[in-house]
Amino acid sequence: MSAIDIITLAAGGSSEAGHGFNWLFVGEHFVNLVLLLAILIYFLKNPIKQFLIDRRRTIGNKIDEARGKIEEARNKFEEYNKKLENIENEISSLKDYIKQLGENERSEIIKRAQETSEILKREARETIELETRKAQNKIQAEAVSKSLEIAKNIIRQSLERSGDINQIDEFIKIVEEEKWQQSQH
Repeated sequence: MSAIDIITLAAGGSSEAGHGFNWLFVGEHFVNLVLLLAILIYFLKNPIKQFLIDRRRTIGNKIDEARGKIEEARNKFEEYNKKLENIENEISSLKDYIKQLGENERSEIIKRAQETSEILKREARETIELETRKAQNKIQAEAVSKSLEIAKNIIRQSLERSGDINQIDEFIKIVEEEKWQQSQH
């Protein structure tokens, strides 16, 4: 059956059967359709209206949320832009600060090195003086020892001639005690 046949049936029926268009059938169905639509509108009017109001409110809330997020993102963007603009200044100030710290540390190291150098010089002078005194004392002790040895020999020879050996031993004891006392100083 083609579209022309369907239109022909609706308009006047079939030319073969000889029937006309059934207005009563179409009218009943049209009235049923109108009543059904009226009943649906009557009962569904408030729920549909409420659904549309709720939907509008939900969409409005989501739009407001989106605007808030957009504004928040815009603020963050501006904040980060300001930070990026100031980063050169911050880097420069950090470089200056680090340079100043380095110079302070360098000055402190030089100051400590100079103090240590002075201490080492003073200790070296003291050590030299002490060693000089020790050497002088040792030389004096050796000179005294040699002088005593020479004197002892001279005295022994002269006393041997005179024959008094006890005096020689006593003199040697005295000389050795003197020598011992000098080595203690």
